[in-house]
Amino acid sequence: KTDQVSHHIALIRDREPYHIHKNHDLTVSVLNGTGSIVIEGTRYPCEPGTVIFIPRGTAHAYINGDKRFVSAAFVVFSPPFDGKDRIVVEEQSTRD
Repeated sequence: KTDQVSHHIALIRDREPYHIHKNHDLTVSVLNGTGSIVIEGTRYPCEPGTVIFIPRGTAHAYINGDKRFVSAAFVVFSPPFDGKDRIVVEEQSTRD
């Protein structure tokens, strides 16, 4: 963690709730596992090496594609994540 960013490992066994971060931008780098990320109602495939930038206020959720294994991602929040800025929102219908 610095004054500008914080670094996290996110582990997803199934899926995370559809949500926004009102005060944080984040960059997600998929480390292992396959699945998809839904961003503003559009589904994007993810695999190791996928990098995604999610601006603050953008609704999103990661969905693990193989629930036999945990998916892992390296996530950078800017400004540093305070553990409180996750607002669950109603999921939009997914456009593939």
